[in-house]
Amino acid sequence: MEPLAPAPRLLAATLTAYETVESQTPDAQAAAAQRVWQRLSHHLFNVLGTVGFHALLDRSLAQTRKQFPWLASVRIDSDGSLNGLGECVRELSAGEATDGLVELLAHFVQVLASLIGAALTLRLVQRVWPELDLSQMASRWEGVES
Repeated sequence: MEPLAPAPRLLAATLTAYETVESQTPDAQAAAAQRVWQRLSHHLFNVLGTVGFHALLDRSLAQTRKQFPWLASVRIDSDGSLNGLGECVRELSAGEATDGLVELLAHFVQVLASLIGAALTLRLVQRVWPELDLSQMASRWEGVES
């Protein structure tokens, strides 16, 4: 497994924090993660196709499960949402839930960036969250041109 770089983790934490509009409970973290995946799938299905998106998310889940085995029962639905996520986090602290969910998104971002490049990945994410200023994220990836 390729080590997770700081830039994808920072981007994932930023997106997860933005989507967390409720309290900092495990259920709220799961709901925030579902919003992230819903927004990503809605936009990236057009770019990657449904099969491509599912393949990247499946790989990301497999990588993340090594560190966060509580994700073992999570399955990817046809719409890109994560089935069983709410049930998995109920016995966790909010911090444990957040750590695993951020790690999953960070792996997804890193795998996507390894395929299409960091600059294009950031542009795609910016299209999904146009209300966020992600311009400083590019400097976090070495060799990324704006």
